[in-house]
Amino acid sequence: MEFHGTFADCDKNQNGVLELPEFKEFWAKNSTNAKRRFGESIKHADAEVEAWFAAYNMINKNKEGVSLADFKVGEYVIGIIGKMMSIDYAKEKFDPLVDSMMNRFKRFKPETKYKMKDIMQADKFNQDLFMEIMMEFMTTFKECDANKDGKLVRSEFKNFMNRNNDNMKKRIGSDTKGDSTEHDKWYDAYNMLNPNYEGVKMEDFKTAQDIIMDLMVKKFFTVLAMKAMMRMTRYKPETKAKIAEYMRAEEENPALFAEMMTEFKNTWTACDKNKDGLLNLDEFKDFANKHNENMKKRWGESTKGDAEEDMHWYNAYFWLSNSPNGISLADFKKGRKMLMEIIKNFTLMKTFTPLVTLTMMQMRTFSPAVQMKYRDFIRAEENDMKLFAEGMKEMVETFMSCDVN
Repeated sequence: MEFHGTFADCDKNQNGVLELPEFKEFWAKNSTNAKRRFGESIKHADAEVEAWFAAYNMINKNKEGVSLADFKVGEYVIGIIGKMMSIDYAKEKFDPLVDSMMNRFKRFKPETKYKMKDIMQADKFNQDLFMEIMMEFMTTFKECDANKDGKLVRSEFKNFMNRNNDNMKKRIGSDTKGDSTEHDKWYDAYNMLNPNYEGVKMEDFKTAQDIIMDLMVKKFFTVLAMKAMMRMTRYKPETKAKIAEYMRAEEENPALFAEMMTEFKNTWTACDKNKDGLLNLDEFKDFANKHNENMKKRWGESTKGDAEEDMHWYNAYFWLSNSPNGISLADFKKGRKMLMEIIKNFTLMKTFTPLVTLTMMQMRTFSPAVQMKYRDFIRAEENDMKLFAEGMKEMVETFMSCDVN
């Protein structure tokens, strides 16, 4: 009601929309209302308020000004953006927890790992098992939701995690949970998924599951990429040059890339013995050997790991598959794209790390006051948007002045 009252007060000509001067007055009054309610309010520069007006004004192009209906649409859009940003922030929280979870999985017996994998992929490959697990999950959730508000607050969430671990232990024969401190961290990660409420709803578990699976697959490929790159350090310089040329071929040498893709697809098809468009584990091992022979002819050296590594590669690609019968060419392409991104990032880190180290060593020779100024600037994007904007503006202007042609 306060929002509507403020809108009506600022709509001087009573035409149901706020023109720019009215919008600015409304924004200032709304900020005062927020400060009274919360003790603090977000301060916006005049140019920023004008940018907000322009954004709201785009919602209905048939009129000039912002109506109450436009605010409603804007609120919906802001909610979606806020949730997306919250999910991005939450991924950072989930990352170390997934590391911890995967480290526990490494200690499981092989049969336990397979049971765990079956459970995690049940939604794709075993609908009966998936429905059974979901019914168990929903029952546990409802029993732990003490006040029946559809959300788990911290204490309820920790109780749920303990109960869910007991259910999993019965299924796979091993304990999957971390300590109580880790449960707190899991709650903090889940709680960030939606900024509109405190606690964890049932649908947040689905969002989290997608994040966890994505992180796990990337970590599988990262480990395998690191092994492959470690082998590359032992190759002759001419072999490294040929591999580098291949890795850049998609962007820099389309003819070479097309030639290698044709060879790759022909090898894939030849190894698909039952012609179902998928490679099962045995077919994939055959493909890995033949593909390595093709690469050896091109590069002069074998790039292949051992049989156990072949199985790890197959398992990594299999996480991307929607079929229980093997991996498709589309799965392989998706995995290759992920792999190339990992290698690119690793190469950039390898290139930049010594340069950053030298810069930091020099910064340590500065006075504490100067070091503090540098730290403030580096953190400005998160802590001081005005300083960040000034720095970016200065950098762009410098760039433009140096771009002489």
